[in-house]
Amino acid sequence: MNSKKIAVVISSFDGNSDLWSPLEESYKKYWSDCPYSLYLTTNFKEYKSERFKTLKVGKEKSWSDMLYKSVEMLKEDYILLTFDDLFLSIKIDTQDITSLINYAIDNDVNYFQLYSSNSQYTKVTDKIVSKNKNSKYRNATVWSLWKKEVLLDLLDRDENAWEFEDKGSVRSNKYDKFYCVNYSAIPYINGVIKGKWVPDAVRKLQKQGISVDLKNRKIMTSREYIKYSIINKLYNLYKSILFKGEYD
Repeated sequence: MNSKKIAVVISSFDGNSDLWSPLEESYKKYWSDCPYSLYLTTNFKEYKSERFKTLKVGKEKSWSDMLYKSVEMLKEDYILLTFDDLFLSIKIDTQDITSLINYAIDNDVNYFQLYSSNSQYTKVTDKIVSKNKNSKYRNATVWSLWKKEVLLDLLDRDENAWEFEDKGSVRSNKYDKFYCVNYSAIPYINGVIKGKWVPDAVRKLQKQGISVDLKNRKIMTSREYIKYSIINKLYNLYKSILFKGEYD
């Protein structure tokens, strides 16, 4: 498979420029042999980087509008989408990633999430499942590989990322071959929640020798973090109950 067919697109914007340097450090440390071009979306800022290529899209009206404009600029056939606050946390198995992506291309898959999902699904292989139509989170964005034309078709340029995952899942029903893996092929640390650094994430990144800029972004307070942790655990419990027994 020609790696030039794949573009890794890191969704960002000028307001998150403080995340770019630690994010790049995490890629250098844990995915130094990434065979694909790495693109960082910005509005007007140029990020001088050894690894990331800047995609300046100018003014945007929404997350979907910015992503649409950036994807339109690319010549690659497939888009591997991720975000600026998802920091790599362990060495990425490039051979495993390329094998999964090759499978997706060879089998003409429209969408392939390289992360486990709570969508209703049907087993395809020991590692791979097919997301059922009319299931929630069918087009979840985290580490999602898309046929370029499918992604552009499903984007509504007035929607934010959460609306795209919700309403876009319904629109995705016109496509088959929406797949995902049943494990975390690309583990990460979610560094920022609601615009603030997650305390545990800061500690983990600093322990790994990754510099974090704490001057331009606040850290969640203990109270905020505890509240978030409780809500997140309850939400995960809800999802596990909701999708229990959906493995066909």
